[in-house]
Amino acid sequence: MKVWFSFALFVILMVLFKEYIATGIYQATSSNVFKLWYLIFSLLTLGIGVITLAILFPKGINGMTFTQNFVIALMVSVILCEIILGLFFLVDEIVFIAQKYFSGSASSKGNDVKDYDRRRFIKTVGLVVSSIPFASFLYGITKGKYDFKVIENKLSFPDLPRCCCCCMLSTHNILSSIHLPKFGVHLYISMKILFMKYQS
Repeated sequence: MKVWFSFALFVILMVLFKEYIATGIYQATSSNVFKLWYLIFSLLTLGIGVITLAILFPKGINGMTFTQNFVIALMVSVILCEIILGLFFLVDEIVFIAQKYFSGSASSKGNDVKDYDRRRFIKTVGLVVSSIPFASFLYGITKGKYDFKVIENKLSFPDLPRCCCCCMLSTHNILSSIHLPKFGVHLYISMKILFMKYQS
């Protein structure tokens, strides 16, 4: 019972948080259409991701398909970027409340316009900054996970025995723990091509 209560509380808090983010986006863009589409996208990623996690949780994550992996990674990416965006919105709210509380002068139309421009600027900066990691996450969970590279580093040890001179160390143990079949055929082919290039 406590688990379901905590789960329901988490979902409610996330929905309220996403509504707060969507309101801040409207203040930055002055577009109800953009706010609506963003809110639909954000709630869909949360709902589908939570349902996917609820289905997979009893079975574990070993048998995840590409679609399930993508859905969960997209949900986490959106939440992380919304947290970054929320920090900008929170700073803006704190500055706004502090100015209203400590300001002794009465608010005028000119001051209201300046406050609106400042708040819109801060929220716009938050949108731009949070879009950078979101684009990186999106690249990483789609194309970037197949973008393997071989990095060669030369190491020198003054007290190394002569028999170990010009030896090559590889990260075979790290690569063998990736569990290739569970990540799809494309990853397996990419790793094979990588080893072929490395051995040549």
